Amino acid sequence: MGTSTYTQAPPLWRGGALPIRIYQSSIRFLKARMDKPPLPHNPVHSRQPGPVITVSGPHGTGKSTYALALAEALRLRYVSAGKLFRDLAKERGISLEALGEIAATNPAVDRMIDERTKLEAQKGGVVIDAQLGAWMVKEIADVKVLVLASDEVRFKRISQRDRVSQTEARKQTMARETIQVRRYKKYYGVDVTDTSIYDLRVDTSIYPIEKAKTIIIEGVQRLLSRNQLTGAAFG
Repeated sequence: MGTSTYTQAPPLWRGGALPIRIYQSSIRFLKARMDKPPLPHNPVHSRQPGPVITVSGPHGTGKSTYALALAEALRLRYVSAGKLFRDLAKERGISLEALGEIAATNPAVDRMIDERTKLEAQKGGVVIDAQLGAWMVKEIADVKVLVLASDEVRFKRISQRDRVSQTEARKQTMARETIQVRRYKKYYGVDVTDTSIYDLRVDTSIYPIEKAKTIIIEGVQRLLSRNQLTGAAFG
């Protein structure tokens, strides 16, 4: 099992400032969403039955692939914070990098995604695919998984997935991650290079996909069984 470190990327983004019209329109949209009454707060003790598992990791590590496989194997629901972020960018007609710039200066984006993530966790019986999932629901998560991969492997995967050159994949990915590192530190005080919060860490670049799936699934099952034996409740 790999224990590579999620390192901070250098600031390679050179996209420039967002056009003021797009920026202001997006801010108005987000503020309108956040002006709605907040989702009801459910204390930890009101969590519904079923394990809560988080899967986190940098872009290109296969996080969503493994989170989905885990949900299917354990017959749990699958919730993706990344999909919500992508859907929001698409709805506003802007790139992920552009929405990341907005999120870096306005916490409305993160708050909206955080509320949904916490609500889904409180329902129990779920695998949460989110970069900050382990921190957002750390009080009720039964197992927190971190998937990793070398930069070379990550950029190659993203290049193939997005049909762009590896050079462009590297530029875009490092730009997004640089913005995210700053945002997470500013709004949450979270240092994503600190992996001590995780129960299971797997370097997916050193295993075939199916082997990595097996390692993650079996590792989570062992941890859940251990939690049951030590009296940790997850429904």
